[in-house]
Amino acid sequence: MLMKQVLLALLACGLIRSQAPVKQSAPRSSAGKQQAPAKNEAGQNATRWPLREIRMQGMKLGTPEQVVALSGLKVGMLAGKEEFDAAREKIYATGCFDSVTYAFEPAQGGGIFVTFEIRDVEQRGGWRLERLPLDQKAFAARAVKTLQGFGAEIPMTEIYTQRMVDLAEAMLKEKGVTETVISKFEAGMNDGMVAVIQPKTPPPNISQVLFVGARAIPPQELQRAILDIAVGSPWNEQLFRVFLENAIRAVYDSEGRMRAKFPSITTEPSKTGKGVVVTVTVDEGPVFKLGKLQINGAPLPEEEVNQLGGEAFKSDVLLNLSVVGQAMTKVLARLAEIGYLKAAYHALKTIHDEEKTVDLTVEVEPGPEYKMGRLDIAGLDIESEPAIRKMWALKPGDPYRKGYAERFITEVRERRILDFLGGTSADVKVDDKNAQVNVQLAFKGGAQRLDNRPREKNGELKEERPQY
Repeated sequence: MLMKQVLLALLACGLIRSQAPVKQSAPRSSAGKQQAPAKNEAGQNATRWPLREIRMQGMKLGTPEQVVALSGLKVGMLAGKEEFDAAREKIYATGCFDSVTYAFEPAQGGGIFVTFEIRDVEQRGGWRLERLPLDQKAFAARAVKTLQGFGAEIPMTEIYTQRMVDLAEAMLKEKGVTETVISKFEAGMNDGMVAVIQPKTPPPNISQVLFVGARAIPPQELQRAILDIAVGSPWNEQLFRVFLENAIRAVYDSEGRMRAKFPSITTEPSKTGKGVVVTVTVDEGPVFKLGKLQINGAPLPEEEVNQLGGEAFKSDVLLNLSVVGQAMTKVLARLAEIGYLKAAYHALKTIHDEEKTVDLTVEVEPGPEYKMGRLDIAGLDIESEPAIRKMWALKPGDPYRKGYAERFITEVRERRILDFLGGTSADVKVDDKNAQVNVQLAFKGGAQRLDNRPREKNGELKEERPQY
């Protein structure tokens, strides 16, 4: 009879829940309403009951069994709100989950069961150690055993990276190194974020860059190529690799060495001054020739494109991407002369390692053809303006030639079309919406003299030499 009364009292209490998501910045406590507890068989208020079942739902980073182990809960133990709050804290403290909520209710046959609703951290990214005397593989092997959800990508939370910081400091102490370690998030070389585990002390500046293994290209030439962008900047391996890709990669591409690699980068304190010396090991790779070159989308005859490209577009010669790029600049300049002011291109490489050739497919994006719109002329009288307007060769609706207005002003000056001409300007306004160009030419008068013969700066006539 007493047992039946206890079960009825439990049911009368209703469902006891804690449903408020846990936030990183706020204290985490149960948000369920306090209800009158049930009484045990001795008539005392009951706060714990035998735990018959533990349910974990919603997470993907781990199995239910793994999360139960993290929670500290066990089937058969006496549990209630206090134990479930503590379990929630332990689960949340892994840094793998955005929110952890729970609800518990009576179980059939007596006792209770609890259901945890868990939501994974959505943002994940890579990680790396920087400026720490730790082997990255050894660190990863330890982290897999001690950190929930550790892998090539990790949850991007401060809680999780702090656990990585704690592990790094522990491994350093094992080596006799006392170092304060911090973590930071930064943009990756591709997409997404990267967690960087590094010392708290600021990084040293790069004082010198050395290259080992460079033979086809003298190391001194590589040093000059990277000098201005790297030396003097704070040491950061990821940023330095960007320097290599932008500066040194271009040097090797110009020599047809498309498979050049930089397998290792090491640093050591400078022996002659402050900062660090960075040593880059280079694997130059083989030389490649240009295989097939295909240029698509250019609104020009193929013969004209090839003529503009010249030797750079010929097959079976040493591939020099810099020279190919210069030739494509000529193609774009020609397109600008016929109205395609916003033309661009992108190139796709197909490397054939066995043949040591590279096929290039260049996709030209000409954009809209811009037309001549309105021509306004300011500063001239009714006699001079018609003469200047007649000289202007572009009619409304004609393809606008890039730089035409500036060249026109120069020609007017050089041919001395107008007497006593002072300042002149051409205001070129590109209307992207209507794909047209409106031009205003502004003329200003200069100092008036008796004649417009050439003069020295002091006003004296220049000496005219006889023509033979």
